[in-house]
Amino acid sequence: MKKAYLKKFSSFEEMNKFDIKYDFSLTPEERLDITQFLREQYYKIKQIKPERMKKVIKIITEGKMYKKILTAFIVVILLGFAMGKAAFIDPGWGTRGAGKAGAYIATADDASSVMWNPAALSQIFMKEGMFSYHKPYVGLDGLDLSMGYFSLVYPYPGIANFGAAGTSFNGDGIYKESTYRFTAARELSDLINLGNMQLATGLSFKYLSHSYVWDDEIEALDDPVVNAGDSASAFTMDFGLLFQPIYKVPIGLTVKNILPADVGLYYEDIVPMEANLGAAYRAGTIGKFEEVTPEFKIGFRNIEDDRSKISYGIGIESWLAMHTFGLRLGYNNNEIATGLSFEKYFGNVGLRIDYAALFSMAVGDNLGSHRVSTSVKF
Repeated sequence: MKKAYLKKFSSFEEMNKFDIKYDFSLTPEERLDITQFLREQYYKIKQIKPERMKKVIKIITEGKMYKKILTAFIVVILLGFAMGKAAFIDPGWGTRGAGKAGAYIATADDASSVMWNPAALSQIFMKEGMFSYHKPYVGLDGLDLSMGYFSLVYPYPGIANFGAAGTSFNGDGIYKESTYRFTAARELSDLINLGNMQLATGLSFKYLSHSYVWDDEIEALDDPVVNAGDSASAFTMDFGLLFQPIYKVPIGLTVKNILPADVGLYYEDIVPMEANLGAAYRAGTIGKFEEVTPEFKIGFRNIEDDRSKISYGIGIESWLAMHTFGLRLGYNNNEIATGLSFEKYFGNVGLRIDYAALFSMAVGDNLGSHRVSTSVKF
């Protein structure tokens, strides 16, 4: 027989605080277990035949008062389970790196490098602008997620390379996140005598903001979190290194959210610090495949859930027809990824279109997540 436990509180505020703390202590798998239990009870009460997991989204969002709260909760479940994190997810945002399952820390060399590794910005030698649109979990019933970003890079020879970027996440029009960053990167090999080795460093200043949409019924609940407002913001920083100890073997390191960033509406909510280490081997031409580059990355996120602290990814990129068509494959602990590119120069202006498809191993009943980016070099 299962035991039931009761806890007594001295006030509703104390109860709400405990409830939120308990929710954040759960692993993504435990959250899914709770969701599964609730849907099973729903089927019993309604006396209907159970359906597949994707239907739970439609079921629990049909209620009028709690639709927005529960939909936002589902966003946390899906993103938390798929990425091991919820607030301010940082999947790199770039399409090219996504096609390698995130293994893009050591070889990032386009305008998306400001998101992957600030130091990699030093590898860009032309002005570049990039725009991207991401559609997570296409076909998932009852939930509409979208992501997008833009980035601009301006190399200033002899001084540093500078970049600016903005990212946005929209969870069904109910929950939104935005990040704006300014990045500077510098090659240090001309300042420090390292022989044949190369070293670069980079720093990003970030502004984080997120907001919720409360309707009149939710506001009428008189909850302290809701009463505190519908948005919060904070500043933090990212740091990156790019090191090539031997020819053809770059190593990248990035540490994100170095400064504590409290984005809580009412209770403290510090964005966890992240660290990623990547290494690649530039194998060159193999048969008809040009610039063959396998890469590996391992990541750490400072959260309580031990199963989600460590992430990894392996990927490979190659080009065909004199760097006209790009091919990518990748695998990490959450996704299988693939990607394509087309690049063409018109005089001194280069145009590239990138596409990536990612298929989650945690969230089923959807057609995958898809990304498209367009970049211009001049």
